[in-house]
Amino acid sequence: MSDQVFAAIPQTSAYQPPGWLRNPHFQSVLASSAWRRRLIASRRPGMQATSRRLTLNCGDGVRLYAHASPRPGASAGRGLVILIHGWEGCHDSVYLFSMASRLWDAGYSIVRLNLRDHGYSHHLNEEPFVSTRLTDSVGALRAIAQRLPGGENPFLMGFSMGGNVALRTAMAAVEDGLKLRGLLAVSPAINPLATTRAIDEGILLYRTYFKRKWVRSLRAKEAAFPGVHDLTDMREAPTLEQATERFAPRFTPYQDYRDYLSAYTLTGDALAALRVPTHILTAEDDPVIPIEDFEGLRLPSDVRLEVSEFGGHCGFIKSRALDCHTDDVGLRFLNELD
Repeated sequence: MSDQVFAAIPQTSAYQPPGWLRNPHFQSVLASSAWRRRLIASRRPGMQATSRRLTLNCGDGVRLYAHASPRPGASAGRGLVILIHGWEGCHDSVYLFSMASRLWDAGYSIVRLNLRDHGYSHHLNEEPFVSTRLTDSVGALRAIAQRLPGGENPFLMGFSMGGNVALRTAMAAVEDGLKLRGLLAVSPAINPLATTRAIDEGILLYRTYFKRKWVRSLRAKEAAFPGVHDLTDMREAPTLEQATERFAPRFTPYQDYRDYLSAYTLTGDALAALRVPTHILTAEDDPVIPIEDFEGLRLPSDVRLEVSEFGGHCGFIKSRALDCHTDDVGLRFLNELD
């Protein structure tokens, strides 16, 4: 890969939804709806039918859950794809489930990785999920490489906060001697502080949704380790930013929560060291990932940035059939790398 670094010039997106699908909030909600998941499962049952849960040993006693859907026989088919959900999502998040089902039907083996404290895994590790910690995800890649065909040189995909994790994991994994064939990041949260404030200061829908999910996760952590964690002050914080302010000095190396959020911010030249062919897809109208965060990105020549006028957050729904531009982008990107 070339070492050339340049200011990111967004690729013009071919995604142009009909007028009734141009509301970003409708896009964001529709893409993750239970109705859409049922529709995908009925149309593309193969991936889910072959799925089995694995417990990955990621080093230092850390365990993560992953749901693997290998191709029939001993081979990985066209390759193995590891997908990472967004914050407080899981292996069954609809945007991820849709992509995984589409790629499995196209001949790829699938691993849907749950980050720590996601996917009903709060009991596996005493310490809670910390966004800056990459030893979990890099350790998971190493464990997958040892256990599954194709895992020694997989594709990686991440959505929302999982897109941030995937981008940082790719850089750390390659530095650690692991191989990756390519990386797709969809609506990546490259500026966590800006995303947190966009949720807190935006419409009530997103603040209520994410706060409710984090409170549920904090309760699950307390229940899994009674007497070890008392997270009442975080659960009762009125905003995500205030909850993070209380979380950071207790569970991270950072006394100031802004330093914690800054530690996994990917703006400016933070991705200049990325050495994996990469496609980044985001939308100008994303209600929780400000498009301004992508201005001034400096990216290696093998990293493409696709910015769509429409799409919402992890949305990009194309029609009444609820098919998704994201899935087209993912499959086309993998085909280019074959």
